[in-house]
Amino acid sequence: MSSDFSKEWVFRWAEGTIKGYLRHRIELNRAKGMLKTAINNIGEEKISLIFKNIKETPVYLPTISTEEKVKQLDLLKKELNLN
Repeated sequence: MSSDFSKEWVFRWAEGTIKGYLRHRIELNRAKGMLKTAINNIGEEKISLIFKNIKETPVYLPTISTEEKVKQLDLLKKELNLN
C-alpha cells in the first residue's frame, strides 16, 4: 500500500479504530491488532498524530469525558508501545 489513496484510507481506518475503541465497540486486543497493521503501513508518527488529535480536540467524541478519553487512549498507547 504505497499510493496516497491507500495511505489516506489506512489513516482513516486507524482513526475509526481508535474511535470505536473509545466507544467500547471494539475490544482492546482487536484495536491493538488493527492499529499494529496501520503502524506497519503508515508509521508510528501518523498514528501518534491521530491519538493527539482525538485527545486534544473536543469535536472528537464530545459525549465521552476528557478524563475517560485520556485514560483509554493512554492504555491503548501503552499496549502499542507508543510514547
